[in-house]
Amino acid sequence: MDKFLIRESFYNSIRFIEPPAVRLAVYDTLFDVGIKGENHLNEFPISDRDKALARLPLRHILLSVSEANERYKNSVKYGREGGLKGGKLGGRGNKKEDRELNVENDKK
Repeated sequence: MDKFLIRESFYNSIRFIEPPAVRLAVYDTLFDVGIKGENHLNEFPISDRDKALARLPLRHILLSVSEANERYKNSVKYGREGGLKGGKLGGRGNKKEDRELNVENDKK
C-alpha cells in the first residue's frame, strides 16, 4: 500500500505513551505497517518491557489498518472486475423501466 488512514483514535492511543522512545517506535511501526506492510518493532533499541508497552496500542491499531487495507484491495479488485464485465457505471437509471417494474410488482 502506498497510503493509509490515520484515525484520531490512533493518535489518542499513542500520544501519551512514555518514554518518548517507545512512542517513536510505535509511530514508526505504524507507518511501516501501513505503507510497506512490514513490522519492525523488534528492531528498535528499546527494552523488552518497553516493546511490550508498545504492543498494547499497536495490536488494535494494526488490526484496524490491515482490515482497512484488505477492504481497499477488495474494492479495487471487484470494482475492476465489474468494469471489465461491462457493469453499469451508475447514473439516474431508466425511469420508464422503473415504472414498469413497479406496476408489475403492484399486480402481484
